[in-house]
Amino acid sequence: MATAKTHPDNDPFSGESSPREACWYYECTSGTCRLRFPAPFKENLTCPLCHSPVLQKGRWESSNSVEAYKNDGSRLSVILDNLRSAYNVGSILRSSDGAGVQHAYLCGITPTPLHPRLSKTALSAEIHTSWSQHLNCVELVRDLRNRGELVVGLETSPSAINLLDSIEPWEGSLNLIVGNEVYGIDPAVMELCDRLYYLPMVGIKKSLNVSVSFGIAAYFLNQHHFQKLPVQSDTSF
Repeated sequence: MATAKTHPDNDPFSGESSPREACWYYECTSGTCRLRFPAPFKENLTCPLCHSPVLQKGRWESSNSVEAYKNDGSRLSVILDNLRSAYNVGSILRSSDGAGVQHAYLCGITPTPLHPRLSKTALSAEIHTSWSQHLNCVELVRDLRNRGELVVGLETSPSAINLLDSIEPWEGSLNLIVGNEVYGIDPAVMELCDRLYYLPMVGIKKSLNVSVSFGIAAYFLNQHHFQKLPVQSDTSF
């Protein structure tokens, strides 16, 4: 079984290859290992677990969904209130790109795309995502409210509404706030929210990782603003 010691950061290779770069599936020749894994072509590649020789078993080909979408012009933004993990922020920016989020407000101690570790989970989404840094989240939310924009928070609060209940389409600008991994959204910011939502939990844990819960909420809130486009499958390199 792979462990953090033998498989550092779950990434035996330095970074990820471009989606257009030829990639292969390899198989370890050791009878006690037999690890099968994808990687870009590399001379003298060895198994990342036991370092035995590997065999090239098949070529990976990129594939696209048969459907593609665009945002209908609505403005959904995310407000990150004092997140501490650059990896969480990078993951949120990547999900933002897919869910049609127009802008990311990075507040307090939240790492920005200038942080060297953020790109590992953003995977270039940080380059294409509009963002701005704000030291005081309370002041930012007050400014957004004064401009007539809606502000909703994702928080496990007694006053929060189940996100999976029916949500009516919204118009104009909507801002979704997610908070610190340990302490959640600043209470003063919650008081300014038009509404709070929560995700129901079945297991023993009371909440999801902030980047996971954000991704669910962003798609759920923005579902009425997706427009389907025709697209052709492309498996070329």
